[in-house]
Amino acid sequence: MRAALFAILVCAGLARMGHAQSTDPVIEHLLVAIVLDGREVATLEVLRDRHFWLPLERFCELTGIDWSRRTDGRHHLTTPLGEADASAAETLEVDGLHYLSETFIRQRLAIGFDFRPSAYAIRLDLPWSTRRRQRADRETPVAPDFEPQSASLSVLSVETRWEDSNRRDERLTTDALLGGGLYGGRWLVRGRHSDRTDFDFYDYAWLRRDGDRLWLVGHQYLHLDPLLPGLELTGVQAAWTDHPNAIFQRRLQPGELLPRALRPLERFAGHGPPGGRAQLRVDGRTIAVQPILLNGEYDFDGVSLGTSGYGRIEVYLFEHGSNGIPTGIDDHSQALSANLLPAGVRLVQGGLGVSGNPLSDRVSRSESDGAAGFAQARWGWTRDLTLETTVQSDSEREFASAGLVWRFGARWLASTAVAVGESGFGTRATLDARWPAWRLRAFSIFREAGFLDPDAEQTHDHYAELSRRFDRRLELALIGRARRSDDRRVTFLRPAAQWRPNARLALSIRPDEDGDYVADLNYTLSADTRLSVHHQDAVWAELDQRISPYWRLRVFGRDGGDAPARYGALARWQANDPRRPFAEFGPLYSEGSTGWQGALGMEPTPGLTLRLDWQDDPAPYGTDGTGEQRIFLTMRLDYALVGGRLQPARATRIDERFGILAGRIEAPATYRGRLGDIAVLVDGRVVARTSADGSYFADRIAEGVREVDLDAEHLPIELELQHRGRLARVAPAATTRVDFDTRVFYGVAGRVRDADGQSVPEVVVKLTTADGHELRRAVTDRFGLYRLDRVAPGNYQLRINGHVRQSLHVDGHRFGQDLVVPPSGP
Repeated sequence: MRAALFAILVCAGLARMGHAQSTDPVIEHLLVAIVLDGREVATLEVLRDRHFWLPLERFCELTGIDWSRRTDGRHHLTTPLGEADASAAETLEVDGLHYLSETFIRQRLAIGFDFRPSAYAIRLDLPWSTRRRQRADRETPVAPDFEPQSASLSVLSVETRWEDSNRRDERLTTDALLGGGLYGGRWLVRGRHSDRTDFDFYDYAWLRRDGDRLWLVGHQYLHLDPLLPGLELTGVQAAWTDHPNAIFQRRLQPGELLPRALRPLERFAGHGPPGGRAQLRVDGRTIAVQPILLNGEYDFDGVSLGTSGYGRIEVYLFEHGSNGIPTGIDDHSQALSANLLPAGVRLVQGGLGVSGNPLSDRVSRSESDGAAGFAQARWGWTRDLTLETTVQSDSEREFASAGLVWRFGARWLASTAVAVGESGFGTRATLDARWPAWRLRAFSIFREAGFLDPDAEQTHDHYAELSRRFDRRLELALIGRARRSDDRRVTFLRPAAQWRPNARLALSIRPDEDGDYVADLNYTLSADTRLSVHHQDAVWAELDQRISPYWRLRVFGRDGGDAPARYGALARWQANDPRRPFAEFGPLYSEGSTGWQGALGMEPTPGLTLRLDWQDDPAPYGTDGTGEQRIFLTMRLDYALVGGRLQPARATRIDERFGILAGRIEAPATYRGRLGDIAVLVDGRVVARTSADGSYFADRIAEGVREVDLDAEHLPIELELQHRGRLARVAPAATTRVDFDTRVFYGVAGRVRDADGQSVPEVVVKLTTADGHELRRAVTDRFGLYRLDRVAPGNYQLRINGHVRQSLHVDGHRFGQDLVVPPSGP
């Protein structure tokens, strides 16, 4: 049908133009719809040669542009953003009508111009949107059209992993995260289940802000001071400050009452390669390792750092099947200045409950299950001095500490604290000094025998690093450490260096926690090729080559150390598809034996991710000297409950500062057209795109009343929004449902001819019901063309001069509806 309309509307031949030359291109006359702000506003006859030409007067009328003609023949246009003059080359005169060029409209007026051949419509995107301007000019609050749900399930993420190996029994593990808004606050529950244990709820809490107070009810693992042992508390917590906007607006991790900088909880989260592994290191020492979830997230929760907490805290990220070369390193080191409160700020927090986790079958981190509690006060005495004191207790132990954070001069920052327990005391001190080329970092922590528990030995950890940056390319350092713990003693003084001679080459060498050197080399040979070498006991090397936008090849090897040498290659294919399918496969070699490894994965339907990994590792391990065969199958679900139905969601965090908008495009049941890949706008900014069924999910939306709309410029031409620019209130962690109601309209077009087949202009074509009630009318142009727009689905008649010329059923665009005028007489 649309092809037939194209043939009807395109008129071959040259138009007569007084100033045209015989070499001018053919000018076509087209009858097109003009769409502004998602609504069809007119049908115009336009011209097209190499570009489009729009009738100047009607164009200015529709867009609200004032225009006049100067004495020199130029056309002067005045828009809300400024003025512009159209020269003779940018205008065209045909049969006394002036036309404006598409190029001038795009470049000089900054108006978006998009011709849709399938619908024969030109969409114009005005940079001075009237609707947005009206919203910006609102001076009085307007009641929102949509309110957040009082209770919502904004996050439902479940990841199940099945693993089998020839060296261990098969195991099945499930991790779950649920969360959302609840009565002005946010809630979350995290748990894990395996075939060896019952379901373990290891994180659950409800948090709410009430003016200058914060409340938490539930379970949390706290590190109130680096000197003190961790406290696992299930109960009620509260925090108060006289400057809530300066304190409570800081970014929170799930389950936190206060940010880590103000309450040093050992929790580190981020993103890495899905299916890979994350390795938490403190000053080069590996503290914990965990798999990266299929959504790319890792989360180290309640990890005991064993230092003052102000060293180098890094998470090394490895892809699945990696030979030991990290794909990235996340730096979670905490600056000492983050613990300084603004001048005059007072902050008090406390909690009361039971020690341990009553909903967990695991051995509790705390040794007792009796009553527990804590209190902490911090005061920003001046902008350079913060005082703090902490008391914590459980049924077996009590601790108290006092300390300060002090910035003196422009370059020095220090902190110190003393803590006492029933069986001893402890001290800590941290120093950070910076100059243009020099930096000094040091910390010291000491715990007397019996401080943490009666059987504990005396421990200490003293660390200092003095570095000198000669330019942007070279940095030298001297690192010293003296450490004593229950089972080891380490003392060393070692130089270190970092060298980056150019943007493509980087070399680093520094001692680890035991004083042994670790060296890393990264060399970017080209935009698509990277070489990485890592040395620590053994040597790991990897060459990463991007072959095409869809293919990537990695060649890697490991040699030296206690483990056998191992080499391999891995080719990866990743499609540019909404379902994100990928496949990787490659050989392995070790000590004369070969093996294979590979993976397959995709998102077969929105919200469901599947991944299969297998590995036949030939490297001999253990006493039997054989390799290991492993297989992993992972399934992940990411959904949210919106309006009583589950729909795909990407959010995996419950954030205090942001809320969620979700909903769908509600189209009539008879509509069979496209609903996917339509942009959802919040305050004019794209925040999400609809899936194939018209649903959308947008997280990280700032709190407040927001204007929510669809990018109607790119809606299917037959869809029309019933309401534009709806207002929705967004609340932290809560879901606000905003659906878009639409109506379906189609177009009917064709040509009117007489009995001899000649086009007939100035004929009135009426669209009526079966009983003759008129719904639409159009007048044919000089080429006999007519077009009827905004025709709802149904049965109609086309009439000319009161005579029924055709009956038609409209369930889509009906182009090519040619009519013959009835005879005028006998």
